[in-house]
Amino acid sequence: MEQQHAKMHEWVTGDHEFARRQWKGLPLWVVFLLTVVFASALAYVFFFLVPLDGSLDRVIAALRLPAGWQGRLILGAAFVVVATLGMIHSSWNQGRGMPDDLVGVDPDDFDLDLRYGSDYRDSDGDTQHRRISAIVFTPDVHRTFTLPMRRDDGKLTRVRFTLDQGQIRCDGDDGTESREDDYRLDEGVTMKGSIAVVS
Repeated sequence: MEQQHAKMHEWVTGDHEFARRQWKGLPLWVVFLLTVVFASALAYVFFFLVPLDGSLDRVIAALRLPAGWQGRLILGAAFVVVATLGMIHSSWNQGRGMPDDLVGVDPDDFDLDLRYGSDYRDSDGDTQHRRISAIVFTPDVHRTFTLPMRRDDGKLTRVRFTLDQGQIRCDGDDGTESREDDYRLDEGVTMKGSIAVVS
């Protein structure tokens, strides 16, 4: 907690590049390369390591493609193209609507465990936390707001922040202990995935 108090009441300037990475994810060219490599490997395994007398050959015949490896090559290439276009579109769609002057900070800058929802168990039975990965805002936003935080003792409380001229300051615990399921957001604060968007 000492690191948290060392950052308390200090202004932190929002970072545009950090906000862009959080909002848009990987650059489109990286998404393109990763998808082509992964989809090609998947297509090779599925379309060339499957026995030739399987149902895939019936699909190839129904599509009037050449028999054997040539039909599989055409089908594999079509799979790679469709998968790549789908991922590019999804990534582009995720990045739409980002304000040009958006800036953001990492909650780790304040050593805070901010949450937007209760913990849950994944399919392997492991506990997953719904942590806020970023707080993003534009420099014209001037306000205070609170976010839910998990304390070291496991209790949920609320932390107050102030925004002014593209900077954010943590004003500390607002003193109200929340109910276990109280992950409400202040008016003007919305979640985009795990990103808290303040307007």
